[in-house]
Order: sequence, then C-alpha cells, then structure tokens
Amino acid sequence: MYKEWIYDIRNNRRKAPTKEELMKKRVLSLCMAFVLSFSMMPMTAFAEGTDAVTEQQETQGSELPGTVDTTDGSATVEDISGGNAGTKDAAVEAVQALIDALPEEVTAENADGLQAQLMAIDEALAALDEAQTARLNMTRLENVYAALNVAVAAQAGEHQHPFCGKNCTDGEDHYGQIWTAINKEEDLKNVIANRYYYLNTDIKLTETWEITVDKIYICLNGHDIIGPNGSDTIIVNKQLRLVDCKGDSTDGEYGKITHNSGENGRGVKVNKDGILYMYSGAISGNTVVGNDTTSAAGGGVWSNGKFCMCGGAISGNTVEKGNKESATGGGVFVDGGTFEMTGGRIFQNTAESSGGGIANINGYVTMTGGEIAQNKGTSGGGVYAKKNFTMSGGKISNNEATTGDGGGVCQTGGSGHFKMSGGEISNNTAAGSGGGVQAGSYVLLMSGDAKISGNKAGVNGGGVNVSGSYGLGVAGAASVLGNSCNGKVNNVYLSAGKTIQITGELTGIKSIGVTLPTLPTAENNSVVFANGYNSGVFSGYNSYSVNESDAAAFSIDGYEDDTNYNVRYGGDNLKLYYGKVHRHTVCVGTNCTDSHAEVIW
Repeated sequence: MYKEWIYDIRNNRRKAPTKEELMKKRVLSLCMAFVLSFSMMPMTAFAEGTDAVTEQQETQGSELPGTVDTTDGSATVEDISGGNAGTKDAAVEAVQALIDALPEEVTAENADGLQAQLMAIDEALAALDEAQTARLNMTRLENVYAALNVAVAAQAGEHQHPFCGKNCTDGEDHYGQIWTAINKEEDLKNVIANRYYYLNTDIKLTETWEITVDKIYICLNGHDIIGPNGSDTIIVNKQLRLVDCKGDSTDGEYGKITHNSGENGRGVKVNKDGILYMYSGAISGNTVVGNDTTSAAGGGVWSNGKFCMCGGAISGNTVEKGNKESATGGGVFVDGGTFEMTGGRIFQNTAESSGGGIANINGYVTMTGGEIAQNKGTSGGGVYAKKNFTMSGGKISNNEATTGDGGGVCQTGGSGHFKMSGGEISNNTAAGSGGGVQAGSYVLLMSGDAKISGNKAGVNGGGVNVSGSYGLGVAGAASVLGNSCNGKVNNVYLSAGKTIQITGELTGIKSIGVTLPTLPTAENNSVVFANGYNSGVFSGYNSYSVNESDAAAFSIDGYEDDTNYNVRYGGDNLKLYYGKVHRHTVCVGTNCTDSHAEVIW
C-alpha cells in the first residue's frame, strides 16, 4: 500500500488518489495545460504557513547528492528505491531527494522537465508502503501540484483572487486559493470547513443560514445573500470571512447581505463563539423591529463574539422600536466580545433610539481606521458607548443625535473609558449637548494627535460636553477647536465643578478651547479649570504635575484675544484670571539666593 496527496481543484481539498490518478494521465494533463497558459506561477503563493524550501536544498542547491537526474524521464522505480540492495530507509531518502529536487518556481519553460520528475516521483511513491510515505516531507510536491492546478483553473476561467479581495496589499500569502461556486441555498448549507466559496448568482434564503463549521470564506462576487422575512440572514457560530472581489470601497457598490425591500430581519448575528472577518462586501438594507419579547438591536450586525471589520460597508440598516421602548445600534450592536474596525465604512444607518452607527453596550470597541459617517440616533448619532471605546485612527463625521446628546460619540450610562489617541471627530451635530462627544458618565481621554473639530450642539459643548464623574483627560497634541453651540464658539464645556485632568505634557499652542459656566471677575479673579492628574482613577496612567508650558495649550472660548483673561499655572493647577496678574518670587528685591518659584499674588 502507499499514500500520497493531490489537490482536488473543485473542492479545494487534498484527497488520496488512485494509482491511475498518480500516473501519466494526471501529470501529462496538468503540465500540458500549464504550458498552454504561458504564465509564471510562484509556488510560494500556495505554501501559506509553510516553508517550501528544505534546509538541505538551501545549503546544497537543487542538485542534491544521490539525486537521480530525471529530466529525460528515464528514472525507474528500481533506480530510486535502491533496488534489491537498498534498504527501506534508503528508498525513503531517495524519494525525498526527488521531491526536494523539484523546482522552486513552476514556469512554462521548465514544464517538460517537471513532467518527467513528477512521473518518476509517482512511480517511486507507488513502491513505498504507508509507513514509509508518512515519513516524507511532501510540502514541495504539494506546492507543485497546487501551482499546476491553479494555472489550469485560471486558464479555464475559474474564480481567482486574494482571499481578502481585489485590492489586497498583503502579498503572496493571500493568493492561490481554489474557490467553489455557490449556485443555490442548498450549496450554502453544505459548505465544508476551511474552504473558499463564491456566489454565482443572488441567493434568496428560505431560512436563516447558520454557520456551524469553521473558517468559511465567502466571496459575494457582486451578488446578494437575501435573508428570509422576519429572520436573520446569517448566524455565525464559528468563523466566517466575508469578501467581495467585485466591490469598490470608493462607491460602495458591493454584493450585499440584505433583505428584500419591505421585509424585516437582521443582516448578521455573531454568537459568543463566532468570529466574523469582513474584508469587503456590504451588510446593507436590513431592518430589525422590536416585538413583544425582544427590543430591536443591531440592524446590520449584532455581535457577542469577535467581529473584525477591515473593509466593506455596513449601510442603510435600521432598528425600529415596534412594541418595545428602545431600538439601539442601527449599524452594529455590540452586546459582548470585541469589535475591531480597521477599515471600511459604517454609514447611513438609523436607530430609533441610541447608536445610529454603533451601540456598544457590553463589549470592547477598537477603531484604528475606517469611517463612521451620516448615521442617526436620538443620542450617539455615530457611536453610543456604555463600555470601553478606543480610537487611534479613522474618522467619525457628519452623524446626528436627533433629539439628545453626542452627535459623534455619546459615552454615557456605563463604566467604560473613551480613549482617543488619534483620528478625527468632525462635523457632527447634536440637538442636545456634545456635538462631537458627550462625556457623560465616566471619562474621555485624549492624547496624541486626536482632533475634535467642526461639531455643533444645541445646548452645551459644541466639541465636548464634560458632565460625567471623571470628565476629560488630555495630553500630547490633542486638539478641540472650531466647534460651536448655537452659533457661538464652544469647544470644551465644563459643567459646574468639573475640571480637565492633564495626564501628560501638552504640546499644542491654544489647541484646546474651553468654555466655563462662570468666568472670573474683578472681585473673584480666578477660576480653576484644569489640574495635574493623580494616579488611581484612569487605568494605565501615572500621576502628572502641571508645569508652565501646559498653560499655552489652552484658550478661553470667545475671549481668545481679550487681554483681561489670562491662563496661568500655579499650585499644580491651571487657573483663568481676570485682569493683570501680579506674579514674582517671594524674595524679589532681596539678596536671597534660594531657588524660589514664582507665585501669583
């Protein structure tokens, strides 16, 4: 008995062939088809996660000691098995040498010699038993057959592209997969783990497609998966990777996970053990309506597992109250687990309650890229966050809180931080407070080059409204400028008794505008509005003492050029003073040689 593996081009899997499949017919057909394709196919593209070159060949070259020259097709089983005088070990070593002598790159030029090599290897394998075959490193042989199979598939017009879509920038590791066509609903239900599939047509489901096998790749190929009325389109219990090779991120013209117009149902539900990677394609045009037992949540995606959005679009989804009092998360509802957004767009989604774009109720949301735009909710037009939200890149823009707070982000009602170390929150509006950000219940921490600009509010805090327990922390080049409230400059609004916590050195110059509820007067000529941070409140932050240079980062909204108002440092605080500030060391005019600091008198 013997054992070998070849690639099944239709099902993208390895299978044990018959002797006949291992002999001349297979080798001849593959090589001839490859020559006809006249293309160069790097084998490394088909060796994902493996090293296609053995250590022996790297150090000694392709002509290994003991390797039989098979370029003329004259090798026999006896030649490479060692004949009657050889041992079983020698036979294995001889076959391994033949495999290791295969070329690193398959080209039309070396196809004739490759044909002879493969035929010799097939004959040699037939002479080994199963135990001997199991000792062989078959990687190079598998890569050759994979390269030939892909060449044949490409020549025949098969579906071919990187597994992450047409705009892949990740190199050869994302190339070389064999994709299987999906033509009907039954095909979706019968998918097999670790396979790649593409739609040949739109698929209208009669029932929810529930994924219970791991690592399924689906290319929408410009087509739609249309959910059943009143139900989720897809439920992910294992791992689904969604891509659309025909989609264009600039115009949003993707194949979609959707429902027919006038019908209800969610796009995708990701359960606790589920993982969804979204490279491209769209989850669009879905509507969830509350009923007697369940509030509406997550029109596009509801997730309690792991959701990674690298590209594509979540758009035009809606949640409606129905018989319930709330409808949250028009685009995405995070009920637990993690949501990581590195690219793509979440736009034009609507929540009849909070969180037009995203509602994070009990999970962790991270945004390093992409855009959240043109979404609407009563509060949190772009993002409504009760738990941790971290933003280091990307853009949240042109969202609207229609009746409440937080046009861009509403951080309220929970115990999570909103940490913003980069990215931009701009041109959002709120009928209430916090046009850019409503820092309601816990804390907003800004650092790096984070920017909040061009936002508008109807009540307080065009940029940021600080009303929560711990308020606003700032460091680095963080900027809050160009925001307004009812037509007047209003960047950071500090409610009575609230101060800004300075968590690290500030490097901007008049980069943070502040609106105070009460300004200093001639009678009460100073108001504290910022102080150094004392460790213990913000996890991962050390104590910081304010210095003179930190004062330069602030300006007073509406009084930027008024010389009667001055920001000054003193006693680990920043204060706004009215009138001329009397300041000098305690020993001025004496012969004191001590290093006394200046104080304000």
